[in-house]
Amino acid sequence: MVLAHGLYANACQKGEECIPTTWDISYECFGWMLCYWNLAGVAFVYCFQSIFIYHRGPDFDLGKPATFALFLTLLLAYYVWDTSNSQKNRFRMQRIGTFFERPLAFP
Repeated sequence: MVLAHGLYANACQKGEECIPTTWDISYECFGWMLCYWNLAGVAFVYCFQSIFIYHRGPDFDLGKPATFALFLTLLLAYYVWDTSNSQKNRFRMQRIGTFFERPLAFP
C-alpha cells in the first residue's frame, strides 16, 4: 500500500506541468469535478486499502507467491497508466505548442 501511494504521489509530482491540459481545467474552465473528487472521493475511496488491512489484523498473510503477483501487477499497471498519461499529455501539449522535451523524465 505504501508503494502504491508512493508511486501515485510521484506521478502527481512529475506530471504537475500537464495539469493545465487536463479535461477538468481546459474544458470545465475551473475544475469543479476535480474539486468535488478531491473533497468527496479521495476521503472515502483512498482509505479502503487501510480498512481492509485493519479488518484482517496483523497476522493476515497472502503468501509469498500471491504477494509477488500483486506487486508485479501493481508495477505493471502503474507503468501502463503512467506511460499512457504521458503520451496523452505530450500529444495535447504538442497540439497547443507548449511541449518541451524533458530528458530525464520517466516515462
